[in-house]
Amino acid sequence: MRHVAETLNLDLEDLCIHIAWPLYRKYGHAFEAFKIVVTDPDTVLSSLMRVIKEVGPDGQEVTKVVPAVSEEVKDSLVKNIRRRMTPQPLKIRADIEMKCYQFDGVIHIKEAMRKAEAAGNEDCPVKIKLVAPPLYVLTTQILDKEQGTLVLNNAITCCTESIEKHKAVSERDDKLLAEHMAKLRQDNKEVSGDEDSEEEEDTGMGAVDVDNDTNFKRVGKMKIAKTAILVLLISFLSVLHFSNAEEEAFDVRKHLSTVSRYGVVKDITDKNFIPSKIPEGCTPIHLNLVARHGTRSPTKKRIKQLDNLSAHLEVLIKDAKEKHLSSERIPTWLNGWKSPWQGKLKGGELIRRGEEELYALGIRVRDRFPSLFDEDYHPDIYPIKATQIPRASASAVAFGMGIFSGNGTLGPGEHRAFSVISENRASDTMLRFHECCQNYKDFRKRQEPAVDKLKEPTLDEITSALVGRYGLNFTRQVTASLWFLCKEEASLLDITDQACSLFSPSEITLLEWTDDLEMYILKGYGKSINYRMGMPLLEDVVQSMEQAIMAKEEKHVPGSFEKARLRFAHAETVVPFSCLLGLFLEGSEFDTIQKEIPLAFPLKPPQKRKWRGSIVAPFAGNNMLVLYRCPAPDKARSKHFVQVLHNEHPIPMPGCNGSDFCPFEVFKEKIVAPHRKHDYDTVCNAKLEQKPSGSKIFQILQWFFQLGKGDKYPKDEF
Repeated sequence: MRHVAETLNLDLEDLCIHIAWPLYRKYGHAFEAFKIVVTDPDTVLSSLMRVIKEVGPDGQEVTKVVPAVSEEVKDSLVKNIRRRMTPQPLKIRADIEMKCYQFDGVIHIKEAMRKAEAAGNEDCPVKIKLVAPPLYVLTTQILDKEQGTLVLNNAITCCTESIEKHKAVSERDDKLLAEHMAKLRQDNKEVSGDEDSEEEEDTGMGAVDVDNDTNFKRVGKMKIAKTAILVLLISFLSVLHFSNAEEEAFDVRKHLSTVSRYGVVKDITDKNFIPSKIPEGCTPIHLNLVARHGTRSPTKKRIKQLDNLSAHLEVLIKDAKEKHLSSERIPTWLNGWKSPWQGKLKGGELIRRGEEELYALGIRVRDRFPSLFDEDYHPDIYPIKATQIPRASASAVAFGMGIFSGNGTLGPGEHRAFSVISENRASDTMLRFHECCQNYKDFRKRQEPAVDKLKEPTLDEITSALVGRYGLNFTRQVTASLWFLCKEEASLLDITDQACSLFSPSEITLLEWTDDLEMYILKGYGKSINYRMGMPLLEDVVQSMEQAIMAKEEKHVPGSFEKARLRFAHAETVVPFSCLLGLFLEGSEFDTIQKEIPLAFPLKPPQKRKWRGSIVAPFAGNNMLVLYRCPAPDKARSKHFVQVLHNEHPIPMPGCNGSDFCPFEVFKEKIVAPHRKHDYDTVCNAKLEQKPSGSKIFQILQWFFQLGKGDKYPKDEF
């Protein structure tokens, strides 16, 4: 009633007198009447009457009985009641895993998906979608929870029956097979005389009467049976391994360069590297964290790009229909596709997944290093710094809520308040040095067109493949936009069966490489200015370690010195900082950059490479430098060591002989000292000597043939 009164500017008491209170008298409660109004408003509202008095033409007062509810009031009231009282359908989902190892397994899986959807009905439709092989999700929407659960269970049953009729096996079948094979192996072990001796191996079969020797027949048959079982087992395991590798080896979400979500890629490590075992008695005394913000929404510029893509696709689809192109070639999702971010006026903010990434990271860091986070919070003990960009500071807050959870009195999570400090963007040489370094900004502006040129052949090759595959007149720009859409859908929305499905796995790895190449040239080892402008950050890290060592040496009382320095910034911070530490280098490349010689580009697929944006700087990607204090009976031995963790895993430092656990003095001498020859002001503010630029073609050739030249700064880069 209040809503109607405010909307139509009517008196609330008058509405209650003529509508609400009569309904209470007639139905016992207005709520009961409103439930009927949802489906049959006339029955309830048309019966309400009111008495009014009017002066007739003859001047006499006339009493009239008229409807209590005008059409305007009725429409507003019914609309509001239906909005508030119409029950909202429940969305029910079920996650399933489905695999088929036959040659035409994909067809069988599609058939099973259709069977699952057919199990739904008009009131309770069932949808099944691929998340990432072998994970699928079934969803339905319905008012009745029990009926929805029943329909979804029936859909799962139909799906199971469909896939298993093609000789598929369940986890129970796998278990029974394993038990059966174990029993057969045990039976074989229990047969006497089944062991091979050296003498038997050396003798051979020349003197044995195969036809008449019954002992040979018994043993021979037994060995043949055993061999057959082993062959069958090996064949089964080979097929199983091959099918799993084929189906599970490629997950597009692990190939999205710097748009990769942290939880998907954080555990991808170098399997050949064996982390150091922390010596007994060593304890962590300080931690430095440099982290990227968590998963964010597209920026305003990118949202506009996706809106333009939608308009362009609409034109392409219309053009294809006019040319009577077979609709079977065109993916159905392209028809009428609109950007999920259409209409958004702002962008780039930390999304819920990003908050969860940093919150969980904070909890894991605290649990991993409990002795570092056992003090009561104080901003001098645990300083937290972030850039002025909201997604970075929001990430700092999420991390702080995780690492200090349970230590306060606020809310059920027992949170506590903590401070996050940000430097002005114009002077933040610690975390946004890329925005403060004028020479870098000039270099990047000159370099970006050349990077685009390097990417063009790959984009053109993939564009041609898409045109041939789907018959649509894709351009290089459309291909680039579709690749960006694929990254956003897969990372932010877990949608891998739309834009990403347009590309083959090999095309995705090539597109990933173009992104990694751009990051390498503009943010990484491509030019020394990319990372040397980050020296203020490295100096701050070293200084914090030296202060922690001094506090321990001077036996400062607990609670009087810093135990962790926590920083939250961007890929433009994490990537250069990783380069300053010498991470992700191949072979002898660490020695090469010490000699000021430029490195070759990252290897192009299918060749393997360490430099991958999805690992170097995914959303929430981070470097932790943990300072340890160790017992040192011999004064000549170091008492302090630095362990570097990238995305929470130990990572080798080429400057420390490939170890992740480095004596602090060696760390300073081999990793930090070479960079100290290049101070920030010289790197960023010294005027560059301008050389004749020549033509664009000359500039690109100059880039390719500069490998034999030094990289001594400053000099002009195109």
